[in-house]
Amino acid sequence: MEIAGGFARGTVLEVPRGMEVRPTSIRARRALFDSLGDLSGKRVCDLFAGSGAMGLEAVSRGAESLLAVECAPASAAAIRKNMKSVAARMGWDTEKEFSSKMRLIQGTLPSCMKLVAAAPPPDIIFADPPYADSANAANGLLADGDFLEWSQKSLLIWELPESRAFIGSLPETRRVADIRKYGAIRFMFICGK
Repeated sequence: MEIAGGFARGTVLEVPRGMEVRPTSIRARRALFDSLGDLSGKRVCDLFAGSGAMGLEAVSRGAESLLAVECAPASAAAIRKNMKSVAARMGWDTEKEFSSKMRLIQGTLPSCMKLVAAAPPPDIIFADPPYADSANAANGLLADGDFLEWSQKSLLIWELPESRAFIGSLPETRRVADIRKYGAIRFMFICGK
């Protein structure tokens, strides 16, 4: 697993062992990010971050900042290590420069949502929870007032489980803008109305 494009292209990422972390394939990640275009100046958030690959790919491609959220200790440790590897590749020499651009919150959603919502609202939110929990995670977040207020202007990109129901309905303030498929991976683009 490595960064597919941008300044940190080729940086090898650590992925925790086991089936709990299911990183998005490099091919699907490359296609998704190529379709997003220039990320310069964008703030991104990576929910259920796993290895941090989605958010770190955005940073490599010019995103201004990354907020990663992950609850599993092994995954959080891998994300910290991956953040340091990408920061080194980007030439960020100081801890201050690194910490102003990338931040990890370790906790479960929605229990840490107040802490997450204290950060500046992101332009893009990536979400890739374990597939078995995808519908519950989506329904929980999209019913959380703090999340809805914080993300009202954000583009939410949710990686979809194959052939499983996703959500019952979206809040009236959100709509599905697109569903894109790259190989076996599908992404649902949710934005404000």
